[in-house]
Parts: sequence; structure tokens; C-alpha cells
Amino acid sequence: MEINIEILNCIKSLQKEIADLKIKQSESNEIIEQLGGNNNFNKIKTKFNYHTKRINNLLENRIGCYDKEEDLKIGVCIRAKDEQNIISDWTKHYLNLGFDKIIIYDNLSEPSIYETLNNNNLINEKVIINIDTKKVTNQLGCYEDAVNNNQDLDWLLLCDADEFLWLHDNEKSIKNFLSKFSKETSTILINWLTYGTSGNKTYNKDKTIYEQFTQREDYEFTWNQMVKSFVRPMFCTEFQNVHAFVNIICPYVKNVYNEDIIIFWPETDMRCIYKDEKMSDSTPLLLVHYMTLDEESMLKKQNKQLRAKIIPHISGTNDEKYSLEWYHREHNWSDLSSRGGFKDNNYDIRMFKYIK
Repeated sequence: MEINIEILNCIKSLQKEIADLKIKQSESNEIIEQLGGNNNFNKIKTKFNYHTKRINNLLENRIGCYDKEEDLKIGVCIRAKDEQNIISDWTKHYLNLGFDKIIIYDNLSEPSIYETLNNNNLINEKVIINIDTKKVTNQLGCYEDAVNNNQDLDWLLLCDADEFLWLHDNEKSIKNFLSKFSKETSTILINWLTYGTSGNKTYNKDKTIYEQFTQREDYEFTWNQMVKSFVRPMFCTEFQNVHAFVNIICPYVKNVYNEDIIIFWPETDMRCIYKDEKMSDSTPLLLVHYMTLDEESMLKKQNKQLRAKIIPHISGTNDEKYSLEWYHREHNWSDLSSRGGFKDNNYDIRMFKYIK
């Protein structure tokens, strides 16, 4: 019987993918052996081997395959506290983009997020609100809970209330964009596009977030190296970083250009940074990060993070982050611990297309 050339090439391609996976697994075992001096070696090895086998079984029928756009089920998850100014815009944005689940962990907001969204007619079957009672930072815990309880999702975006997906006009929809990634892809890293205060002293509740903040930073700005993640919940086995939420076993990590990214545990230590050397007006997907909002909101964020003891851990500069001095200081590209120095020098209204 004559074998179709296209089928033969497809088989060869799949064989190569499986061979590559075995090589990566072999590399992972070498790294495991290097951890032999660790007291937890046997525990780590047992856990690693268990999840490796599980992931390999999942991958067996997924390599080289693609989801149909119409079959995709996608969600987004945040943990938020007292984001009354922006939570309605955020929820409406992801509903309008076509997300099937909007998962919000309300960290005891006053008024509650439910009340705020209900007052704006944004409560429906797609909006799921959970109450998070922990006073300390618990973002990673909320992400883990969302992943574990939403295994029916093909993709889950893990982000914050001040982060809004922007999709290039050349892309038909977010689901169409995601359908271009093969089924073995475990994570897609999305870079920030950072907006500052745009000269606003206070927040204007009569305008959308898009209308108020129209000045972004340069594409090369240090904060734009930070990423957040689209993940496949079924592949998530370890939860180590709220930014690069990468499965340490499933090696298929991509950027927004559908290119492979080498992020392998434990060598990279699950870093938050992936510099997009190609970031430009043509980048297909970015996460617009309204990092500071207005000056008043920025100072409130500083106080909130100081109370939660987040700032010393992130910036290494005690109480400087989100201060006016931090915002206006001369940007030091080599000092990744401070990362201030906003310029507000690029008028960019790309988000206006989402005003409805």
C-alpha cells in the first residue's frame, strides 16, 4: 500500500518531537543527579519522576496537534484588594475579549468586588468571585487554587487587576491567537507594556482607564522585561513564581511569536524576566500594565505594599518603590533592584479600541 508523503512527513515530525522530549528528559535527570547532595534528594527525585511520567503520558497524544479555535475554553485569574477604580474596566475588558471564566480572588475589599461589579451590571455566570482572607501576600496561593480547580480550561491567564491584554489588529481574536500554539505548549510568556501616571495627580472615575493613561514607556524600558503567563492548567505541577508560571517538567514554553524559550528548572530559578528583543508596534500580544495609575493611587500602592512587606523583597530599596522620588529618578538600566525613572514619553492610545 502506498503511503501518502504528507502522512510520512508528519510521522517523521512527530518522531523527532518525541526524540527531543526524551533528550530533554535525559537532561532533566542529569540535573536531578546533581542535586544528590541535597537532603531532600530522594523526595525531589520521586516527585519529579512521578510528574515526568504523568506529563509524558499527557503529551503522547498532543505533540504536533492544535486546538480548534471554536473548542477553546479560556480563563483569567487575579487576586485583588480595594481596586474599585479599575476592577469594572478590567472585568469588562476580559468579558469583551471572549474569556469564558473571569476568576477573581477578593482579598477583603471594601466595598467588596461583588458589590462594585454588581453596581455596574457585570455579575454573570462567567464571573467567579472567591474570598481570600489572608492578610499577607497570597497571590501564588490563589493562582495555585485557580489552576487546581479549573482543569477544564485549555488556557488560563494569570495576571493582576492593572494588567490588560492588548491584541494586535492583525490577530482575529484571543482564541484564534491561542489556537496557533500546539497542544504540547505548556506556557506562553507575555511581556508587560508599561504605562505610568501620564501626568495624572488623581483618578478620574468618570473616564475609563484607557482614556486617562495614554503615555507609555519605551519598548526597551526595564519593566517591560517582566512577564506574566498563559498556562495550561493540566500541565501545571509546581507553583514557584507569579510571573513566569512555568511547569518545571513540561519543557514547551513559548513567547508570543510562537518561538521556543529555554526556561529549565532549576538552572534559571524561575525568573520573572524574559526580555523581548523584538518588542515593537508589530508584537502580536502584550500585557498593558498600568503600573502606577495616578500619583495618588501610586502612593497608596506604596503604603499597601509596605504594610504587606512586599517592597523590601522586590526592590531591595526599602520604601523607595512607588514613591515620587522613585518615579522621577534618573533611570539606571544596570540597577534592576530600583527600576524607577519613568519618562511618560510615548503617546500611545492603542487601548482606545476597547472603549465601549
